[in-house]
Amino acid sequence: MSILVVDDSHIMRAVLKDIIVGNTQIPPEDIEEADGGTEAIRKYKANKPDLVFLDIIMPDIEGTDVVKELIKIDPAAKIVMCSYSSDAEDAQACFEAGAKGYIFKPPKANEVKAAISAVLGK
Repeated sequence: MSILVVDDSHIMRAVLKDIIVGNTQIPPEDIEEADGGTEAIRKYKANKPDLVFLDIIMPDIEGTDVVKELIKIDPAAKIVMCSYSSDAEDAQACFEAGAKGYIFKPPKANEVKAAISAVLGK
């Protein structure tokens, strides 16, 4: 199983990666990182990860636009948004774009694990 973690904050990427490694059977070498939407799209095209954790607010491309692009590339893409926003409209926009899940920052281990299970059925 492979995961792509996308966030413009290297600290947030590290936190999420540590949670995934510490609370699942997914080894660190199966987790790739991207620091923005452009890099995320490029890495998704190259590797087609099983799951993407994606920030909403990034400096190059908004997360909802990245979701739309990933869905164009792969209609079966599994994307979980990770955001500080608790605004229902933000979450709704993500789901309408094609995201399969939404968790809040800072991520909590039980929520990350539940999102992985819910989206991947594992």
